[in-house]
Amino acid sequence: MTERWSRDQVLALAPDASSQKAAQGVAAAGKWSLRGTTGTVLYGECKGSGARPYLAAVDLSEPAYRCSCPSRKFPCKHALGLLLLWSADGVPAQEAAPQWVTEWLDGRAERAAKSAARLDAARTRLATTPGTAPSARDAGPSAPGASAAVPGAGPSAPGTAPGTVPGTVPGAGGRVESVRHQRVAAGLAELERWLADQVRQGLAGAQEHDWDGLAKRLIDAQAPGVAGVVSRLARVRAEEGWPGRLLEEYALVNLLAIAYRRRAALPDPLAQTVLIRTGFPITREEVLAGPRCAITGTCWAGATRPRTG
Repeated sequence: MTERWSRDQVLALAPDASSQKAAQGVAAAGKWSLRGTTGTVLYGECKGSGARPYLAAVDLSEPAYRCSCPSRKFPCKHALGLLLLWSADGVPAQEAAPQWVTEWLDGRAERAAKSAARLDAARTRLATTPGTAPSARDAGPSAPGASAAVPGAGPSAPGTAPGTVPGTVPGAGGRVESVRHQRVAAGLAELERWLADQVRQGLAGAQEHDWDGLAKRLIDAQAPGVAGVVSRLARVRAEEGWPGRLLEEYALVNLLAIAYRRRAALPDPLAQTVLIRTGFPITREEVLAGPRCAITGTCWAGATRPRTG
């Protein structure tokens, strides 16, 4: 059961002041012919201008929104109004949601599962390849002062398996993977889902607070390089001809997320560049010793080209 949000928390999700006002206009029980919550998802049917009601749903775990109205704002007033009703204890609990809600949730879960399966498959391929050992694409560039695990290097940290580097966990096939890589993988998987939802809902609903919240979550996931790219998207939104530019930026950051997920199959120089762009540290010595594309970014398909305007 998700803890109930306050009215102010709900209104803070609105893309603009007019959406806040419009949401309050539909946050009345009489506007909804059906409303309910299973504890993790809200759903309702709101009277609109047409013969059929608008179908609105909110997945409280992210949150994520779905509405059949033609609004290009995200979230729309119906999703916000439903949240306002819920915050005032105006949405009754139900044991099960209607089919259109479960189909939406199942679709989201399926996309998330496919992302996780692709990540696991890449890990398995690397673990089962004869003579393959974790390299820069798995361990990431060495942080200053980091040391490698070698036989006889000393006792393991308390609670750590013998021969395991502190701060790492066993991966597929017994391979050791850093906790940070797990966090980054989870953060970039969320990023891919978020981008898919944004494109599906339409670019017009893109607002600065959406990117700020995502950037903060990416920081928490220890992917500061990607977080920096996302935090700069508000500047693109303010430029002339922003829809095409924003879609281009979405495509580039999505490409980076996919490249990170598939880094096991990439050539070492490109895998190293992907890690650098994601935000893994690299020493000056590694930069100078590495390929030129790791320094200039020329092997990262256009991601570092200069911007004008």
